[in-house]
Amino acid sequence: MNFIERTIGRGKPSVAIVGSTHGDEIIGERVISRLRGLELKQGTVSFISAHPEALKKHVRFIDRDLNRSFPGKKNGVIEEQIAYKLKRHLRRFDVVIDLHTTRSNVGSLIIFTRDTPAMRELLAQVPIKKVALIGSHIFGGHEMVNHAPLGISLEYGPDTNGKSSERAARDIKALLVNLGMVAGRRRRMLKKVMYTVSDRYEVKGKVRPKAGLRNFRLIKKGQAIGSTEEGSLKARYSFYPLFLGKGRYEGTFALAAKTRQIVQL
Repeated sequence: MNFIERTIGRGKPSVAIVGSTHGDEIIGERVISRLRGLELKQGTVSFISAHPEALKKHVRFIDRDLNRSFPGKKNGVIEEQIAYKLKRHLRRFDVVIDLHTTRSNVGSLIIFTRDTPAMRELLAQVPIKKVALIGSHIFGGHEMVNHAPLGISLEYGPDTNGKSSERAARDIKALLVNLGMVAGRRRRMLKKVMYTVSDRYEVKGKVRPKAGLRNFRLIKKGQAIGSTEEGSLKARYSFYPLFLGKGRYEGTFALAAKTRQIVQL
């Protein structure tokens, strides 16, 4: 099983823009369609459709989540084979951008897995204010960007009317301008709001979240957060929730960030 790639330009810097890591998220294909006509001053941009079979069938994955399958297996299930090939291919790029959308109202968010000087320099090039550090202990280190030399995920809210894909295309074009690859005025965003995810806030059973809860808004210890068939739920500790509601990860109420800080890059 192979991914599909189309490349423009040549030389350095080199950027990979990856879409359809999940086949039910078409934002990547929409963004790639918007950016294919870019005129580069320098460097290389590769547009990669990571999981064309899942995309064709409009399903998240075939056998297992591709974004939980890295580093992959040469003779594994479909997603493990794709991950095995992609990991080796992505090593050649200076920057890897993995595009996602969620049904949770997160607006726009940068996700990264390693806090290094090189990463902070990259974050400054992207015009998105909110960033989330999700360490390898949260998902076992099996995400695509965790296996790229320098990679980030761009996560956007629902793309029902195409607005999120339009915003994503603008953000990526701004990144390419800041990297000197596309003509335009460079505008770095040095001030970020960083959420450090410490835990998957897990709950048993089907959850009915309490109305009024919002992503990134502090939930205090003891606060009512919803209910299950067994009764009401109260927060076991204080945290900032990420991916609440319909877009939450399976088996979780939300991802929990215990710290929120303003950082100057």
